[in-house]
Amino acid sequence: MRGRRRLIDDREGALHIIEAIIGGLLMLSCVACLDGMSPGSARENPDDLERMSGDLLYVLEYRENRPGHPGLAQALSTPAAWVELSPAIVSDMRDRLPAGVRSCLMTPYGMAGSYPPDGAVMYVRPFLGLRMDTHEAMDCRLILWTG
Repeated sequence: MRGRRRLIDDREGALHIIEAIIGGLLMLSCVACLDGMSPGSARENPDDLERMSGDLLYVLEYRENRPGHPGLAQALSTPAAWVELSPAIVSDMRDRLPAGVRSCLMTPYGMAGSYPPDGAVMYVRPFLGLRMDTHEAMDCRLILWTG
């Protein structure tokens, strides 16, 4: 008695390869969407700046390093890395924030971005950076401001 002929003959694992390729493409599309997202708009309200600072810090900390777009952990790893990579971090922050919102990163290595003037509506988000060569935690601040 003959069996039914199968629509896909998977003796060599071709179906599994196709499934893996489709799964990989779906994962890449999700990562690309997350990496391209910008925080919402500010309405001259510190609560909006607080939410935006959390979103921006999350994107800077957890995205993969790409050429020309270093991650925050990579930039904070050593003083030399900070000097080299902080301009790219500032540029990425500027690109992700809505018009009228400015940013500043304060680290033990120095400041990157523009410091808010007196009277500006601002939010200061403290966070810890890790210095890779000594494995010590550093107090850092992300400041978002309008005005």
